[in-house]
Amino acid sequence: MEWHQHELTGAPQSDNFWYRGVVIGRRHVLTFSIPYGARKSMIPARGTNVVAFQIFKNHGITGINSTIGVRVTRAWIGKKLDQVNCEMHVEVVELQAL
Repeated sequence: MEWHQHELTGAPQSDNFWYRGVVIGRRHVLTFSIPYGARKSMIPARGTNVVAFQIFKNHGITGINSTIGVRVTRAWIGKKLDQVNCEMHVEVVELQAL
């Protein structure tokens, strides 16, 4: 099972993405529940385009087009939820047309 097919532990958190005093997009943080044993191999690479993944489409994170898309900027492992699962936070940036 791929990292984006695991269930979310809550609603995505979103805010404006600023660059040099101008809002150029939206930043979203999604928190997934993943197996603790696979935590090192599940983290998506920085720059991964996630626009085609259904979990992001379900939350309205669609990007401008497939060229720019929605890119992973950070991903990190959070707290351990129980003996089997832990949190994985994925931060993506959705750029907006200027």
